[in-house]
Amino acid sequence: MASTGEDKKINRLGDTGWDLDEAFQAQSQREYTVIEEFTDLVEPYSIDQLFADFTGSMHLFGNDPVDLAKQIQDKIYNETGVYARAGIGENKIISKLCCDMIAKKAEGGIKIIHMLMK
Repeated sequence: MASTGEDKKINRLGDTGWDLDEAFQAQSQREYTVIEEFTDLVEPYSIDQLFADFTGSMHLFGNDPVDLAKQIQDKIYNETGVYARAGIGENKIISKLCCDMIAKKAEGGIKIIHMLMK
């Protein structure tokens, strides 16, 4: 089979010597470290997602969850150059859905959903 130009690009990229998994893990760890400055209740969900509970520390940062998310988002960007987004909810399921379905499209990358409970 004849090699195409695209094959050569892929081969050159593959021969860079970069360990992309290692680099991605290091980047994720830098982001986790930033979040741990705001709460010690951090639960990794995947290599690039986590759950964090700010209930006990919210009062230290102004009591507004959207403002706190913006503070964290700005700090992550300033320290890593990565744009983060946040889904804010009363539990992990709502937070995850909020982040995946809404925050990706929301201006600023932050969205909060309040559940109506009776």
